[in-house]
Amino acid sequence: MTSAEDQLEADATTTPSRNDVDLAFATRAIHHGYDPAGLSNSVQTPVFLTSTYGFESVAANEAAAALGGRLYAREYNPTTEVLEKRLANLEGAEAGLVLIRQA
Repeated sequence: MTSAEDQLEADATTTPSRNDVDLAFATRAIHHGYDPAGLSNSVQTPVFLTSTYGFESVAANEAAAALGGRLYAREYNPTTEVLEKRLANLEGAEAGLVLIRQA
């Protein structure tokens, strides 16, 4: 498995370390959908300011693309993924979608 595939698998199985069903709305708005043990060990959600992602090889890039991985930040980045999870949780939905737009 390539490192891109490893990261995608880790992302798919990463869940918050606590059950936040009983937490207040404000607490869920700040903390839901992010696991500090995930990408960076940062206590708060980091803001990813990259436009593109590097891969070890063309094959690793193709594997990530086939699995829906991170290729280009306007399509997906970890910051917007956390926002989607938080908004869905606050609205009581299964999933959310955040669209990135630049003027």
